[in-house]
Amino acid sequence: MRVVHVINSLETGGAQTLVEALCLVAESNHDVHVVVLLGRDTLSARVEAAAASVTYLNLRKDPISAGVGVVRLRRILRQLRPDVIHSHLLQADLIASLAKGRTALVSTVHTSGGHESGLGSALVTRVMRLVAHRYSALVACSPSAGRFAKTRLNRAPDATILNGTRLPEFDMPYVPEESSVVLSLARWHPMKDHANLFAAVSHMGASGPRLVCAGAGMSADNPEVVALTAQFPGIDIELRGPVEDVASLIQGARALVVASSHGEALPMAGIESLAHGVPVVTTDVGDCSLLAIDEAQLVPPRDPIALASALTEIFSEQAHAQLELRARARRRAEDLFDVTSAARTYYAIYEGIAR
Repeated sequence: MRVVHVINSLETGGAQTLVEALCLVAESNHDVHVVVLLGRDTLSARVEAAAASVTYLNLRKDPISAGVGVVRLRRILRQLRPDVIHSHLLQADLIASLAKGRTALVSTVHTSGGHESGLGSALVTRVMRLVAHRYSALVACSPSAGRFAKTRLNRAPDATILNGTRLPEFDMPYVPEESSVVLSLARWHPMKDHANLFAAVSHMGASGPRLVCAGAGMSADNPEVVALTAQFPGIDIELRGPVEDVASLIQGARALVVASSHGEALPMAGIESLAHGVPVVTTDVGDCSLLAIDEAQLVPPRDPIALASALTEIFSEQAHAQLELRARARRRAEDLFDVTSAARTYYAIYEGIAR
């Protein structure tokens, strides 16, 4: 079976990581290709190594480019002749739905909503509501994404398949020596609520952790980030920008934090963290509650004091409690987030709708 994934970009993100994982676990009789609306980005090398081919449409970020994208994608699909097209993220969903011809089309919804305040996102969401019937199957990456599809796209999902990742080798849990790092893997975007995160770490005072922030836009050449960090001069923060391989960052952290205020469905960053046995402290948005091993690690959004308290508890635990927490984190990943299981379900859907 030949599958073509269509996605907006290959910047670091959950949908992009899922596409890479689905390419990596494809069976030998599956031929998997990727088409990217924009140009090369942080995860390009990884996805290029995993897929049979990666093609970049190099579109601009404007409404006119959508029409150009439909024409270019149709040309590529005629060359590849896929059995199934699988699109990810709303702009790619829209262009794929208009370019697909008679080929079966699957879409995965990766959001729980609340991001439509911007004019562009709101417009794409409205148009998607009109073309959602063109999908042979609509999949939600979590229950909250399914609710978004039903209410905002006017189409109930045909299946809910939790995001997953490849599980790295894991013999036994360990805590990095003298690790005082809290890791944030989140691009610069209002829904990620970095102000909430920075305020929480600031509230922890002089004994607070070192905060490492990685993601698109999280670098010193972003004046908005620099202006925000200036409001919290007491925190120890390292801006890493986009990072291709996050495994070493995760393994060196005491915890990963998700501080988002809205929009999240089931963040892949949290799933990858659990897979490495690193606990996740998260706000209670979308289905992020699945990432929290204990109730103490789940806090309300936009509440920096509650977030600071949860992080403080992680750092105050004794060594044996930390090891137990890490073992439980890994078990959660094994139970819920193994991409091999997710891939089997996706390929069963592909087989059922392929022409």
